[in-house]
Amino acid sequence: MSTQVLRCAALTRGPYPLLWEIRALAALWRSGLATPVAIFAAGDGFPGSAFERLCRRHAERRANSLAPMVGGEQTLGLPVLSIRDWQTDAAGRAKLDFLIDFRGAGAPPPATPRLGCWILRLGAGATSSFQQSAVAAFCETSPAIDVALVSRDAGGAERTLHTGRLRRRAGFAETLDAILLNVTDWYELACRKLLAGQAPPAAPTRPPAASTGPAAFAAAWLRGKARAFRERHTIDIWNIGIAPRPSPEALASGGRIDRVTWLPGAPDLTFRADPFGWLDAAGDMRIAHERFDYRTGKGTLEVARLKGTPPAASFEVLADLPVHTSYPFLVPVPGMLLCLPEVNETGRTLLFRIETEPLRFIHVATLLDDVPLSDGTIFRFGGHHWLFGTRADRDSQLRLYAWFARAVDGPWTAHALNPIKCDITSARPAGMPFRVGESLIRPAQDCSRSYGCAITLNRILELTPTSFREETIGRIEPDPDGPYPDGIHTLSFVGGSVLIDGKRRVFRWNAAKLNETFIRRRQERRMRLHRNAGPGAAR
Repeated sequence: MSTQVLRCAALTRGPYPLLWEIRALAALWRSGLATPVAIFAAGDGFPGSAFERLCRRHAERRANSLAPMVGGEQTLGLPVLSIRDWQTDAAGRAKLDFLIDFRGAGAPPPATPRLGCWILRLGAGATSSFQQSAVAAFCETSPAIDVALVSRDAGGAERTLHTGRLRRRAGFAETLDAILLNVTDWYELACRKLLAGQAPPAAPTRPPAASTGPAAFAAAWLRGKARAFRERHTIDIWNIGIAPRPSPEALASGGRIDRVTWLPGAPDLTFRADPFGWLDAAGDMRIAHERFDYRTGKGTLEVARLKGTPPAASFEVLADLPVHTSYPFLVPVPGMLLCLPEVNETGRTLLFRIETEPLRFIHVATLLDDVPLSDGTIFRFGGHHWLFGTRADRDSQLRLYAWFARAVDGPWTAHALNPIKCDITSARPAGMPFRVGESLIRPAQDCSRSYGCAITLNRILELTPTSFREETIGRIEPDPDGPYPDGIHTLSFVGGSVLIDGKRRVFRWNAAKLNETFIRRRQERRMRLHRNAGPGAAR
């Protein structure tokens, strides 16, 4: 990657830059890839209808992302100048490599720099200002909002620098925060791609945004509040299912998993999920999985032993660690049964070995010493072992990270473009990648409507230490007529069977308290581990 340092400036609307804008500039500055030199503020008010201006004033009172940054300390010491200074300073413009237009204005400013004017586009439709696009995007019926960072040249042509899909929240201000505070690193990632020599593709043509008004806005607000009410007053009950393994081609096309046999349900206020299996010496199936208890707010690992036809299940504890443990991903290494569980409360990514007779769970290596990985998944591609996962400290449902190594036990090197994907519908891993012909298909969770509501199937098109591209080719939905109609978020294989899990949402009078227990107990466990830190304390 080039060591060149780019120069940029920013255009903002209003007398002061906003919190999310300063965070984006700060990320650029810290990266060492680009140097912001000035912020130019437009004093021409906010365009759009009276209703859109009303929405803006509402958001300014409630959204953290729109807090004004006043004074040199809050603006990184950058001068905040009038837009008139930008228009008259031809020499200063000539020294810039790109300009960030936080206003999302339709017309490019004069003397567009060589790498263009960078604009954030919200929603599926084209609009002329950031304010209009924010309101239009909130009123869309899709549970996820398409967001794109584009570069616009002097002729008006746009090229895509980075894209993602972010979850819509219940209210307008919350939705703006969920978007704006999660795209502040995109400008840095765009610089990384450009300096690595990656040419941005032409941006797709956007149809005009659907007209919005008070009725559409109110309908979107009501949908969000109804979803939030359901999430607060229900708990998720998962269970493990076994089905005949479809052909790779049939599986990759998506749809539903047919002829599922479900394991016996767990006792009240507990569930089983995240199945990964193997066949023992007698040919019987064993399934490692998470068992979660709402009363303790903690998951442990179990093994289900299946014998007979139809199979009868018995359960045995595999690991009851001091931290929440889940997603016991089985690493494909000949001669050993290695397991990469989610133990992100330790702040580390740890590899274990499973001994089957007697059943034992033995720590063998620390793969990443400072990464609290969620749903870590290892596979081979292009001559490397790859480790994919999300981070518990950086929205575990949204950003996908990657590392590569020559051997499973490392050393592991971070991908040059981490996070390699920002998409609420297809980032977090959902089980074992599988091949269809020469293609590798990566299952991922769709968390746009709720956690683990479906599985998206993504074909990896390009994966090297400096590049990544994949496309979604299918989607596996839960069976709406089955006992677990509300979600599916793990897919794995053993012998001629496919293992899945299914979710049923259950209303309970104390659901809010039960859901908060996990968060509170997780914080308590992390504090206890921090106090007791020492050699092997987090293991």
